Amino acid sequence: MKEQKIAVKNWIEVYTRFQAENKSLRKSPNTLAFHAWGAGGFAKWLDSTIPDKPGEPGRPPVPVTGLELVHVTAFINEQQDSRKLSDRTIHSYYLSIRAMWYWATGHPDNKTGGILPYDLWFKIKASQEPDDNPFQVLDDDWEKILAALDTGLTPERDKALVFLAMDSGIRRIEIARLKWRDITWNHKENTGRVRIELGKGDKFRTTVFGPKAYAALLVWKTKVDGWYDPKKYPRLPVFPSVSRARERAWVKWCREGQKGKQPNPLVAGVPMNAASIGAIFVRLTKRAGADVRCHALRHFAARDWMANGASPSAIQTMLGHKELSTTDRYLKLTSAQAEAEVLRALHKGQPA
Repeated sequence: MKEQKIAVKNWIEVYTRFQAENKSLRKSPNTLAFHAWGAGGFAKWLDSTIPDKPGEPGRPPVPVTGLELVHVTAFINEQQDSRKLSDRTIHSYYLSIRAMWYWATGHPDNKTGGILPYDLWFKIKASQEPDDNPFQVLDDDWEKILAALDTGLTPERDKALVFLAMDSGIRRIEIARLKWRDITWNHKENTGRVRIELGKGDKFRTTVFGPKAYAALLVWKTKVDGWYDPKKYPRLPVFPSVSRARERAWVKWCREGQKGKQPNPLVAGVPMNAASIGAIFVRLTKRAGADVRCHALRHFAARDWMANGASPSAIQTMLGHKELSTTDRYLKLTSAQAEAEVLRALHKGQPA
């Protein structure tokens, strides 16, 4: 392969170009912030001359052609020493660092061409990551979450949100943008279809939901329709934003035994944002005593479809993935889940 010219002076410049490319591709603010934390932090660390330990001489900056796997490991270890990191956080660091090097070494995703030697990609690719997918969740945690749905102040909304995500596999930003007019009901089959106009990368797609989400959404819709006339508000979001002042009045009404007229905490026409959707799920998991991310609902949907006979290509279409390899990561089992499935298969094979 023809040797590439190095067109950058330091790692901060590599990171800056990487983020500029992400912005030109209209990556979400959450993605930009994620790489600012992961790849950006690593780039600053590579260019710094701060001593690894107090009292020791400062190490020289790492040249752009001198990247080794040992630098990635040293950076992760230093973060681990300064604050206790979970396996999920370490995994996230690797994902962001690898994404920047994948872009910088001239792969097709880099629209401007490679600015680092191609062989650097293979060094980073060899980095060890946790075997288990951090978004995969054990069945016990799901049971805790489902049990906690009835314990909050807003069980109708929480059930609609969780069951919709578990059935349809849509992202939280897509849930936040969803309007009632985007839902097509199939009352004969107790199912429905969701039209997603502005998915990731502003792509259009449709997905479906089953009886659980159907029932939960109908209960939530009945409650919302009692507050806002759907004819007057045809563009009403499925999960409208909540006014802080109205929410306080609503919480007070709930805690005082629900006496008198029920206050309306919602703001008509104003959708929740992705952070608000995530915060709802964080509060739910705290009540359940489970450590689960909101995005894990999307992984749950993919695995549930696969367990019920859906093909990987069908799952790829429903999730809106460009590459089947991305879908494969969603279908990967944790070690505990794989063991449980094999044990169930062994028990089925035993004579009665």
